[in-house]
Amino acid sequence: MKSYIYSGLLAALLMSCNEKPAVRQPELLNGDAFEQTVDNKQVKLYTLQSSTGIVAQITNFGGRIVSLWVPDKDGNFDDVVLGHADLAGYIEMNGERFLGCVVGCYANRLADEQFTLDGTTYQVPINNNGQSLHGG
Repeated sequence: MKSYIYSGLLAALLMSCNEKPAVRQPELLNGDAFEQTVDNKQVKLYTLQSSTGIVAQITNFGGRIVSLWVPDKDGNFDDVVLGHADLAGYIEMNGERFLGCVVGCYANRLADEQFTLDGTTYQVPINNNGQSLHGG
C-alpha cells in the first residue's frame, strides 16, 4: 500500500517539475485616475502596445511616460518607469514637479524670464522662483 502512495507522490512531483510558472502580465494603470481638466485642458492617459507586447502608458500632462511594461528573458513583464498611479501624484507633488515630463526646447533655468537669439529677445513664462525652468 505504501509503495502505491509513494509512486503517486513521485509521479505528482515529476509532473509539477514540467509545469512552468505563470508569466507575469502588465498591470495597467486606470485611465480614470488621469481624467481631469487642468488649466482648462483635458488630461487623459493613453495606452500604446507594440506587436511584441511592450506596453507604454502616457499622459498628455507634460507628455509623461507613466508606465512602461517590458518582458524579461522569461517573458515576465515589469514596469521599468518611475511614475505615479494617478494625476494627483504629479499635480500635488512636493519636490520634483517635473518627474518624467518632456522638457521642451530647452532644459535648465533661464534667468530673468528671457533669452536672446540672433539679436531677438524672447520672453518665457516664470515658473520657478523668478526663473523659467524647462520649456519651449
